[in-house]
Amino acid sequence: MNYIGNDIISLKSMQNLQSFSNPKYITKVLNNSETKLADGINLTLLTSLCWTIKESAYKVLGKTGNKIAFVPQMFNVNIIDIQHFVKAGNAGSEIIFIPEIKVTAYGLNFYSFSETTKEYIHSVSSMKKNDQMNIYRNVREIKNKSNESIEAVSFLLEAIANETGTCPDELALMKNERNIPVLMQKGLPLNIDVSLSHDENYVSYAFRVK
Repeated sequence: MNYIGNDIISLKSMQNLQSFSNPKYITKVLNNSETKLADGINLTLLTSLCWTIKESAYKVLGKTGNKIAFVPQMFNVNIIDIQHFVKAGNAGSEIIFIPEIKVTAYGLNFYSFSETTKEYIHSVSSMKKNDQMNIYRNVREIKNKSNESIEAVSFLLEAIANETGTCPDELALMKNERNIPVLMQKGLPLNIDVSLSHDENYVSYAFRVK
């Protein structure tokens, strides 16, 4: 199965910005090859971007049955079009879409794409190259972050129901024995891989209809 994962971080959060600008945190997230990419790039933004890419790839890794702790430096990010990212970031673009990101970890390859705005960074990973056209994903800002888990599930189920023509009341999200979300319809698992993420006042989803 071609699993997917997604991750979002808020750039409006002062706590996030302080963490991703901390030299110790940067060293924790970026390995030596990624640090070399930092020439001419906002290091806080690059660290934030790589975190979401690595976290989304790690979620894919977990679905394969690998019980490995999340060690960001073990995931190597190769942003093929890094110069586009640099130019767009320096120009202050509203939205920067970054395709063709290859990630390698533990002998496996992952393929990612990211969207960076002034408010958040959202990354999606899968195990299949050029898969972004087959993945549905979205981001929503919510008012009450204390309900973020409920809001994220509702956001996802609403999107799947719209895309598949399914009655929303028939859908539910359950956790399996490995704590991985599984989409259910009338109590039976569906062949639709899903991923949820939330941070501060943002919730996001990604799913792939096979």
